[in-house]
Amino acid sequence: MIKYRAEIVINRPPEAVFPFLAEPARQGAWMDMASGAGEGPASLSLGDEYVSHIPKGPSAGPYTFRVTAFEQDRALTLETVAGKVGWTGNFTFEPTADGGTRVVNEGTITVGGAMRLLEPIMRGEVSKSEQAELEKLKGLAEGA
Repeated sequence: MIKYRAEIVINRPPEAVFPFLAEPARQGAWMDMASGAGEGPASLSLGDEYVSHIPKGPSAGPYTFRVTAFEQDRALTLETVAGKVGWTGNFTFEPTADGGTRVVNEGTITVGGAMRLLEPIMRGEVSKSEQAELEKLKGLAEGA
Protein backbone atom coordinates (compact mmCIF):
# COMPACT_ATOMS: atom_id res chain seq x y z
CA MET A 1 0.00 0.00 0.00
CA ILE A 2 1.22 3.47 -0.90
CA LYS A 3 0.29 6.38 1.36
CA TYR A 4 0.71 10.00 0.34
CA ARG A 5 -0.03 13.53 1.51
CA ALA A 6 0.08 16.79 -0.43
CA GLU A 7 -0.91 20.27 0.70
CA ILE A 8 -1.17 23.75 -0.80
CA VAL A 9 -2.67 27.15 -0.02
CA ILE A 10 -4.79 28.65 -2.79
CA ASN A 11 -5.59 32.35 -2.76
CA ARG A 12 -9.31 31.83 -3.29
CA PRO A 13 -12.09 30.94 -0.81
CA PRO A 14 -13.17 27.30 -0.39
CA GLU A 15 -16.41 27.84 -2.35
CA ALA A 16 -14.32 28.84 -5.40
CA VAL A 17 -11.91 25.90 -5.07
CA PHE A 18 -14.22 23.01 -4.09
CA PRO A 19 -16.00 22.77 -7.49
CA PHE A 20 -12.72 21.82 -9.19
CA LEU A 21 -13.01 18.48 -7.37
CA ALA A 22 -16.77 18.19 -6.88
CA GLU A 23 -17.50 18.57 -10.62
CA PRO A 24 -15.96 15.54 -12.39
CA ALA A 25 -15.79 17.32 -15.76
CA ARG A 26 -13.30 19.79 -14.23
CA GLN A 27 -11.00 17.16 -12.70
CA GLY A 28 -9.18 16.39 -15.94
CA ALA A 29 -7.84 19.95 -16.09
CA TRP A 30 -5.65 19.37 -13.04
CA MET A 31 -5.63 15.66 -12.16
CA ASP A 32 -3.26 13.55 -14.25
CA MET A 33 -5.23 10.45 -13.45
CA ALA A 34 -8.54 11.77 -14.80
CA SER A 35 -9.62 12.29 -18.36
CA GLY A 36 -12.21 14.95 -17.63
CA ALA A 37 -15.84 14.59 -18.59
CA GLY A 38 -16.75 11.16 -17.30
CA GLU A 39 -20.04 9.33 -17.03
CA GLY A 40 -22.07 10.39 -14.02
CA PRO A 41 -23.49 13.44 -12.26
CA ALA A 42 -22.35 16.96 -13.16
CA SER A 43 -21.79 17.78 -9.48
CA LEU A 44 -21.04 15.18 -6.82
CA SER A 45 -22.77 14.44 -3.53
CA LEU A 46 -22.50 11.65 -0.96
CA GLY A 47 -22.90 8.18 -2.48
CA ASP A 48 -22.59 9.29 -6.10
CA GLU A 49 -20.58 7.21 -8.53
CA TYR A 50 -19.01 8.24 -11.80
CA VAL A 51 -16.71 6.75 -14.42
CA SER A 52 -13.50 8.37 -15.59
CA HIS A 53 -10.73 7.03 -17.78
CA ILE A 54 -7.11 7.10 -16.74
CA PRO A 55 -5.47 7.93 -20.04
CA LYS A 56 -1.89 6.67 -19.64
CA GLY A 57 0.51 4.34 -17.90
CA PRO A 58 0.18 0.82 -16.54
CA SER A 59 -3.01 1.83 -14.70
CA ALA A 60 -4.73 3.12 -17.85
CA GLY A 61 -8.37 2.24 -18.33
CA PRO A 62 -11.84 2.96 -17.00
CA TYR A 63 -12.38 3.50 -13.27
CA THR A 64 -15.55 3.86 -11.26
CA PHE A 65 -15.27 6.28 -8.34
CA ARG A 66 -17.65 6.62 -5.38
CA VAL A 67 -18.07 9.60 -3.06
CA THR A 68 -17.76 8.17 0.46
CA ALA A 69 -17.64 11.47 2.38
CA PHE A 70 -18.97 14.87 1.39
CA GLU A 71 -19.23 18.20 3.17
CA GLN A 72 -19.92 21.09 0.79
CA ASP A 73 -16.87 23.35 0.39
CA ARG A 74 -15.05 21.52 3.24
CA ALA A 75 -14.31 17.85 2.49
CA LEU A 76 -14.70 15.16 -0.13
CA THR A 77 -13.49 11.55 -0.17
CA LEU A 78 -13.37 9.50 -3.34
CA GLU A 79 -12.55 5.83 -3.69
CA THR A 80 -12.35 3.44 -6.59
CA VAL A 81 -14.96 0.72 -6.74
CA ALA A 82 -13.80 -0.62 -10.12
CA GLY A 83 -10.47 -0.32 -11.92
CA LYS A 84 -6.95 -1.74 -12.00
CA VAL A 85 -5.76 0.11 -8.88
CA GLY A 86 -7.44 0.66 -5.52
CA TRP A 87 -7.43 4.30 -4.49
CA THR A 88 -8.89 6.39 -1.69
CA GLY A 89 -8.36 10.16 -1.75
CA ASN A 90 -9.39 12.41 1.13
CA PHE A 91 -9.51 16.10 0.22
CA THR A 92 -10.07 18.82 2.82
CA PHE A 93 -10.63 22.52 2.13
CA GLU A 94 -9.82 24.72 5.12
CA PRO A 95 -10.38 28.49 5.02
CA THR A 96 -7.30 30.55 5.86
CA ALA A 97 -7.32 33.83 7.81
CA ASP A 98 -6.58 35.84 4.67
CA GLY A 99 -9.51 34.46 2.64
CA GLY A 100 -7.67 31.61 0.95
CA THR A 101 -8.02 27.83 1.17
CA ARG A 102 -5.62 25.22 2.50
CA VAL A 103 -6.19 22.08 0.42
CA VAL A 104 -4.92 18.81 1.84
CA ASN A 105 -4.98 15.63 -0.23
CA GLU A 106 -4.24 12.44 1.71
CA GLY A 107 -4.72 9.03 0.25
CA THR A 108 -3.78 5.44 -0.29
CA ILE A 109 -3.14 3.43 -3.42
CA THR A 110 -3.29 -0.35 -3.48
CA VAL A 111 -1.87 -2.31 -6.38
CA GLY A 112 -1.93 -6.01 -7.04
CA GLY A 113 -0.11 -8.61 -9.06
CA ALA A 114 3.19 -7.74 -10.67
CA MET A 115 2.60 -4.04 -10.04
CA ARG A 116 3.30 -4.65 -6.34
CA LEU A 117 6.97 -5.05 -7.27
CA LEU A 118 6.93 -1.42 -8.42
CA GLU A 119 5.57 -0.01 -5.14
CA PRO A 120 8.92 1.34 -3.89
CA ILE A 121 9.41 3.30 -7.12
CA MET A 122 5.76 4.33 -7.31
CA ARG A 123 5.77 5.71 -3.74
CA GLY A 124 8.10 8.61 -4.60
CA GLU A 125 6.44 9.27 -7.94
CA VAL A 126 2.97 9.37 -6.39
CA SER A 127 4.01 11.95 -3.80
CA LYS A 128 5.55 14.17 -6.51
CA SER A 129 2.60 13.84 -8.87
CA GLU A 130 0.01 14.57 -6.16
CA GLN A 131 1.85 17.78 -5.21
CA ALA A 132 2.15 18.73 -8.90
CA GLU A 133 -1.60 18.24 -9.32
CA LEU A 134 -2.30 20.63 -6.45
CA GLU A 135 0.01 23.17 -8.09
CA LYS A 136 -2.09 22.88 -11.28
CA LEU A 137 -5.26 23.28 -9.22
CA LYS A 138 -3.83 26.43 -7.63
CA GLY A 139 -3.10 27.92 -11.04
CA LEU A 140 -6.58 27.14 -12.33
CA ALA A 141 -8.43 28.31 -9.23
CA GLU A 142 -6.46 31.53 -8.88
CA GLY A 143 -6.94 32.26 -12.57
CA ALA A 144 -10.71 31.72 -12.38
